[in-house]
Amino acid sequence: LLIVEFTLTPLRSAEGRVVALLPEGRDITDLVRERERLLRSESRFRSLVEHSLEAVVVLDPATGRFVNANGQAEALFKMDRKQLLELGPVGISPAFQPDGRPSGEAALDHVAEALERGTATFEWMHQARDGEVIPCEIRLLKLPGSEGDLVRGSLLDLRPRLARESVLRESEAKFRLLFERSVDGFL
Repeated sequence: LLIVEFTLTPLRSAEGRVVALLPEGRDITDLVRERERLLRSESRFRSLVEHSLEAVVVLDPATGRFVNANGQAEALFKMDRKQLLELGPVGISPAFQPDGRPSGEAALDHVAEALERGTATFEWMHQARDGEVIPCEIRLLKLPGSEGDLVRGSLLDLRPRLARESVLRESEAKFRLLFERSVDGFL
């Protein structure tokens, strides 16, 4: 299959009347096929991001705002995509992180690390729209681009893991108490 783009250029007489049309054709088959490959690749990428089990956001470091987010990010922060895209990491974080650093300062440092080294991984406290604090593991990845670099953030909600650890600590404490206060001897 050959795909050709045609143009017709009118040839005019001295009086300005069109006396002939000059056709020109150009083979654009490779261009069209490459465009189709790019569209399929973009569709796969969007599907991977949208159906990820993790919350995913894409940050424009130049503006400090998100330029994309998936459905999991909407659910995690209890806000729709439009609201998320008006914010950046500071807008969905408490004023200070547990180490006492202001969230804005710490966020800039982590984004700078990702831009410099390509990746950054750290724990972070976020805050949902309703004020609920969300401990997360964050993995940043630099996304180089011709119009400026972006940073993809994958956010893993740590609340389920922390809840399991709490139940395990409580169970261990109960067992230790039973063991230490038992009147029977155990080895």
